[in-house]
This record gives sequence, structure tokens and C-alpha cells, in this order.
Amino acid sequence: YFTRSLVYIMMNTRKDIHGFKEVVRGRPSVVIANHNSFIDILAMLMVAPRMLMMTNRWVWNSPFFGAVVRYTGFIRSEDDVDVNVERLRDPVARGWSVVIFPEGTRSRTGRIGRFHKGPFYLAEKLDLPVVPVVLHGFGYAMGKHDALLKDAHLSMRTLPPIAPDDERFGRGYRERTKRVSAYFRETYREVRDAIETPAYF
Repeated sequence: YFTRSLVYIMMNTRKDIHGFKEVVRGRPSVVIANHNSFIDILAMLMVAPRMLMMTNRWVWNSPFFGAVVRYTGFIRSEDDVDVNVERLRDPVARGWSVVIFPEGTRSRTGRIGRFHKGPFYLAEKLDLPVVPVVLHGFGYAMGKHDALLKDAHLSMRTLPPIAPDDERFGRGYRERTKRVSAYFRETYREVRDAIETPAYF
């Protein structure tokens, strides 16, 4: 409710969110999304309550959000990945999913950066599906180092879960990192081209 209130108080943005809650309701997942804006964090947390997030040192130590994320049990990306696997076993067993931005940092240009292997390693070790979520318009609304929220159209598209045994995306976390990254980029281009019509601009 806290993050939802922050997103919906942004009256100069339109929201177009599809499918997220229904996909993650069925079972715990590793949810991945592209990362262009601080608003990404709020949007990913507002749609489903049983979500932990892997966050960096800046958010962990933030005077505004730090106490909340530490109390909620978020996971620090700087910690050892095997330590984080063990930290997540109990929440996952209780039905919690984890949100990770595989690029590791916000993009300055809107282009999707290189995916790190961590999310796919966690998914492999915890036997979880990977749920890709494509975000569009968030970077324009408030990009890295922006101080003001611009008028924008925020779109979220949730793709079908990628099961742990789906060999179309490879058999190990290294291969899955490459294949899911390529699939994500291709889908992002399709979403962008469908949304960015003359009427959109």
C-alpha cells in the first residue's frame, strides 16, 4: 500500500499494468525487470505484496527507505550469492518471490544493459521459475539523476514464466543468462515499437 500510494500520487503519469499479480500469485518466482528509474522499484513492489527485492547499498542505507527495506528483509546485492541463496530459502518456502534488476544499475539511456548471472543462479539453486517483466516509459518519467517527474505513460508487461526445466532457454544459469537476456531485449523492442506510435508522442 505504501509503494502503491507513491506511484498513484503521481497524477501526471498514466499507468498501464498487465498480468503481473496473476503470474506471481501461483508460486514463488525470481522476477526480473529492466531498470531505468527509481520508480521501477515502487512499481514492482506495489502489485504483489509477497515480494522481496534485491537492492544495492544506496537503497539499503537510504534515510527514506533504508529502515523499511531492512525491516522487510530485502536482500543486499553486494553480499555473497550463496549467502543470499540461504537467506531466501525460508521466505521462498513461505511463498515469497524475489525481484531483481539483472542489469544491476539504472540505465542512463534507456537501452538494456548486460544481464548479470546472479538472478539465474538464484533461480537454479532455489528451483524457481524466472518471470520477465518489461517496463517502458519509466526512464522518461524520472531518469537517473532527474529531480523532477515528467508527464509520462508507464507501461508494465509481464511475460510468461520460464520454468526451471524449460530447455529453450538453456540448461545452466550461464547459458540461461545469455538466452533470457536476448529474449528480453527482443521483447522490449516489440513492446517499445507497439507503444511508441505518433499518438504516444
